[in-house]
Amino acid sequence: MSLRLTWRGYYTVYSTAILLLFYMLTGDRLLAILAVVPLALIVLDGVILLSLTRAPCRARLERSLVEVTLGDSKSVDVVVECRGLAGVEAPEGSSVGMLRGGSTARVTLRVHGLNIGFRRIESLRVARRTPLGLLELWESVALGLGVRVTPRVSRLILYAYGLLTGAYTSDLEPHEVSMARATLFKGWGEYRHTREYSPGDRFKYLDWKATGRTLKLMVKEYSSTPRAGLLVVDTRCIGAYTCDNILSGLLSIAVAYYTEHTPVLLYEVDKGRTLNLDPRGLLAYAISKSLEPEKASKLELYEYIPPATLGELRLLARGVPLESSKNRGVDVGVEGGSMVVVTPLVVGGKSLVDIVAQYRGKGLEVFVVTSRSPWLDSRDVEEAYSIYSTVRNIIGKLEELGAIVYACCPPKRVTSRNL
Repeated sequence: MSLRLTWRGYYTVYSTAILLLFYMLTGDRLLAILAVVPLALIVLDGVILLSLTRAPCRARLERSLVEVTLGDSKSVDVVVECRGLAGVEAPEGSSVGMLRGGSTARVTLRVHGLNIGFRRIESLRVARRTPLGLLELWESVALGLGVRVTPRVSRLILYAYGLLTGAYTSDLEPHEVSMARATLFKGWGEYRHTREYSPGDRFKYLDWKATGRTLKLMVKEYSSTPRAGLLVVDTRCIGAYTCDNILSGLLSIAVAYYTEHTPVLLYEVDKGRTLNLDPRGLLAYAISKSLEPEKASKLELYEYIPPATLGELRLLARGVPLESSKNRGVDVGVEGGSMVVVTPLVVGGKSLVDIVAQYRGKGLEVFVVTSRSPWLDSRDVEEAYSIYSTVRNIIGKLEELGAIVYACCPPKRVTSRNL
């Protein structure tokens, strides 16, 4: 509990000091009497504030546990009952979005997913103030909110596992996958014909007019000419936040290809090899990259994926044949179409610019998927600014080459000006 002067209280103290100064210079007793009045008001304000503490403040939560994805925020409504409530101070790792009401106020608390793991927000700091507004009394109110921060990629791994085992359908897909499909597969193919529904067909292709005429579920079928002729992947990352975004981007793209039944030609930048993958192979590849020991350790994936599921995922990934051609470099002879690049930008930025320039020269449309705010993995302000400057410069060069850059996840288009 602490007592502080408000701006009105500071002005009152200053006016008292000025009146006392003039009294000392002139000896006029009226000035001394006038100086006592503001001091009496401050004392009265303090006594009233202390009397308010007889009715303790209370905080009520609509839920005691909130789950937040790493790098995201979530709002939690807190009802604060407190006489003379004037403000709320958020604890570390959160912020106050809105304060509504009087003695019983509804506070919107924004909880930020800064670090993977579980933490508890034990209390809030609230301020009381009287109508005089000369002093404010700050005190702690018990809250007891549990916050669990999970990596985004763990949810996508489990969804990919469900697709491979038949437990999930594409109609239940996460938002990240829907955004990846809208970005990469927009404008795919032309209408071919309408046919009867088969298990596994996506509901968004239902032809409702034909269904009404025939009283059978009918779907529209389109030609599937892929937009991405080549997928370039670099999953080297500097920290948990960057790893989570890059791997989530790769998995979202892999799931999108899998549900569209589209094979892909993949080039690994760090290993310098080319892989010819069918949709199932690409999904297994994305899972295996996510479960590499170094990345899994940074993201603490073993805490969020059941051990039995982890074992089955590794078996699924190993059971899919990867047809590879090593040492071919990125010049794989793709002509026309487009190329998708998944990269952290912080690592291997110069080679990425060279690859994009090479394929833009061949007339390919280039999409770059990178991490959102990679500087959050930095250790200090200087390193954060260095990462920000590097990423901004590389995005500027990619823009000059005509590439379209998306920050993940979910994919959102960025430029060097709105980074």
